[in-house]
Amino acid sequence: MWSGAACWGWGPAYWFGGLGGAFVLLLFLALVILGASYVARLMAQRTAGKDGSRRETPIQIIERRYAAGEIGAEEFKRMRAELS
Repeated sequence: MWSGAACWGWGPAYWFGGLGGAFVLLLFLALVILGASYVARLMAQRTAGKDGSRRETPIQIIERRYAAGEIGAEEFKRMRAELS
């Protein structure tokens, strides 16, 4: 005798049996892969700049500021010594 759920097509094989089950499984796997790649992309953007370049180290920042004339030689030497 068929139970009420099986008579209406909502039995245990409705989603996971036959071609419908294969489709649902492939859809689920595609969503998992897309979600994982999205999370990986977000994590990569946090470690890199928005344009894909790496973040500057503190030494690189003071070297850039010294080269641009924002800080003097004495301040550059003091800051470099503190960071080393």
